Parts: sequence; C-alpha cells; structure tokens
Amino acid sequence: IITAAGIIMGIAFCGLLLSKITSLNQTGFIMVVAVLVDTFIIRTSLVPAVLSIAKEVNWWPGLNPKCKSQEQLINDMEIRMNSSKHVNSNYSINSAKPLRTGNLSNENTLDETM
Repeated sequence: IITAAGIIMGIAFCGLLLSKITSLNQTGFIMVVAVLVDTFIIRTSLVPAVLSIAKEVNWWPGLNPKCKSQEQLINDMEIRMNSSKHVNSNYSINSAKPLRTGNLSNENTLDETM
C-alpha cells in the first residue's frame, strides 16, 4: 500500500515537469525524486534497519503494556496528589482546605502597595 501510494504521488508530481515555468520544473523534479527515494529506499530498508537497532524504543512487534485496574489508577492518583509540594498550600488547587475562609487575616490578603 505504501509503495503504491508513493508511485501515485510520483506520477502526480510528474505533472509539474510538463510546465513551461522553470521553477515548477525544478520543484517537480525534486518532489518526484524525493518521493521515490522515500518509497523505495528509506521505507523499505532504512526504517526497518534503524528499528532493529533501537529495540528499546520499538513498540512493534511486541507485547503491549498491561492495563491498570481502576483501583491501581485511583491509588496512583492519590499518591501523586499527596506527594506534590506546593509553595503556598493556601492557594493550591490540590489543597483539601477551602481557598477562602470567613476570617480574612493579613497573611491571606494581597498587599496593595506592591
């Protein structure tokens, strides 16, 4: 399928070679050569060679990672929420305390002189 698509794209870009404008001829030639090199050299030999060398980052063929259960996901989320360190927990979105309390003390209000 990929090879057929590359051939069709090469044929389509050959239409630029029929133009009387020199810059379109040059662009068409570059596009045809680039598509055919990509189709027949890069995708058929270079990509499989690179993926066989870099086995750690290659995801196929191989086993997919196992899905976590809902309990494990909830446990991971709680661990992340409890382990986060905030500069000021009074204004944190992860804080269990309400953001505003009935008592407006000087430490929770903004300084207007800044």
